[in-house]
Amino acid sequence: MKRIVLLIVLAVSLLGVKSVSGQHYVGVRGGFGGGMSRFEPVLDDRFFSGLTSWGVSWKYRSDVKYVGVIQLDVLYAGQGFQRAENQFADTSYRRTVNSIMMPFMWHPHFQMFKGRSEFFLNLGVYACYNLNSSYEWVSDRNGVFESGDYEMIDIRDNRFGYGLVAGAGLGVNWGRFELVVEARYWFGYSDILKNHTKYEGNPMRSPMDQLNLSVGLYYRLGKYNDKNNGTTRINKTTKGRKSAEKRH
Repeated sequence: MKRIVLLIVLAVSLLGVKSVSGQHYVGVRGGFGGGMSRFEPVLDDRFFSGLTSWGVSWKYRSDVKYVGVIQLDVLYAGQGFQRAENQFADTSYRRTVNSIMMPFMWHPHFQMFKGRSEFFLNLGVYACYNLNSSYEWVSDRNGVFESGDYEMIDIRDNRFGYGLVAGAGLGVNWGRFELVVEARYWFGYSDILKNHTKYEGNPMRSPMDQLNLSVGLYYRLGKYNDKNNGTTRINKTTKGRKSAEKRH
């Protein structure tokens, strides 16, 4: 079932590449957010904030209105979770995982104010590689009372991960630049810990989810195509000069 879902999302994403004539955007983005886990068996999973992400991004915008955009990001991002034995426990265990995350997304959009701004969605899949990790023991009354590096070992921990990603945001265009603000939810399908049948003491399932808010700045490469009608804009002075030459 998971493979079918991933293949469907990838197929929808590739629909954006319908026209060979399009615009390429490159940019940088960064943000902050938090994470939580969906472990099985279920304990008291808590959302905790303070995770950051930053990286580079690429977008391809074809001439197809509303749906002809795809996007790929490469991000250095923090993932994590916080768990307690039960809802009445005073102390909880917090893990932060630093990862390289690569979401590939379809970018449907609706333009406003004559193409100067747009509302957009991002829908797609992501893959990640977990670089390193740290842990903290936290008391509700006294804060962090123990912390350190968490050693990731192959027989217990998973380095690679994947899942689905969905976001919504607003973009503002001026000249060759585009400024975007986006809220994004990462739904993990993979487990951060190997199954308990492979390593005794691990849970049956250990996917992680993330929620973050980010800001991005993009720069358009090449010629400018009008996003409303797909035609290339021509400088008025140049157009007038050509008309005058034809009359002579």
